[in-house]
Amino acid sequence: MLSCSKELLTLGKGKTSCPVLTFEEHESKLNKTIMTRLLFIAFLGLALADNICKNSIFLEWKRDSTDCSVFYLCVGDTAVKYTCPDGKVADVQSKACVSKGTIPNICSEFSFERKASDQAMGLTSTCKLGDPASHRGSCAKFLECTRVENGSFIMQERECPYPLLYDAASGKCVNYQHVTCGDRPEPKDPCEYESNQCKSAMCVPCSVRYPGCNNLPDGKNPWIGKEWSPFYVVCHQGRVTLQAQCPHSDTGYQIFNPYSRECVEFYLNNRAN
Repeated sequence: MLSCSKELLTLGKGKTSCPVLTFEEHESKLNKTIMTRLLFIAFLGLALADNICKNSIFLEWKRDSTDCSVFYLCVGDTAVKYTCPDGKVADVQSKACVSKGTIPNICSEFSFERKASDQAMGLTSTCKLGDPASHRGSCAKFLECTRVENGSFIMQERECPYPLLYDAASGKCVNYQHVTCGDRPEPKDPCEYESNQCKSAMCVPCSVRYPGCNNLPDGKNPWIGKEWSPFYVVCHQGRVTLQAQCPHSDTGYQIFNPYSRECVEFYLNNRAN
């Protein structure tokens, strides 16, 4: 028996047929089918995921506690699950999937790959709250035992402020002159510290915001990229100890001469000297 959206047409000799649909009717029918399937897919994407959205206030983004490639949009107590492609991790701050290791967060490539080794070492259940440990990847980083949402304890990555380094003996961030890094890589440039690196597309590059002292002698040096300007840098053992600016003078202002490595009165012929 024919099932038509409109009244049957009589063709004669007792035969019937469905009427031919117009283009608009075909389009409307197709749109309804697509919407029905999209709603079904969206419904399948709704997951409560171990109460990850419990006590959330309206809209909130949360990372999965066990899988760095997964994050959730919490709509009240309901979670909409998003899974990143292979090689990507969830960045809750930018609400996007990013390449592993491109941002300094708990989903960095190090912590992502460290999970299995931590469990094998018993760090996820036996570490004591607040206890630190050295970081194999950087002398400026360390691991600290913290409590996570499910109540267990895990070792999470931390970083000392520039230019401090982590002293394993004291368990503290101290002056770099008092730390023996051993086989741990020793960062010297401000941009080697993850806290100074960009975390979003709108960020001004670290090399523009901070000067460096790579291959520069101790003492005053020009700010590379800002030569013949009032800005200069003070270096010690390849590290930036001060980023400074020449003071104003009675006759105008001063600029830093990269040859004499001193602040001088601004004259048009200074560059030739």
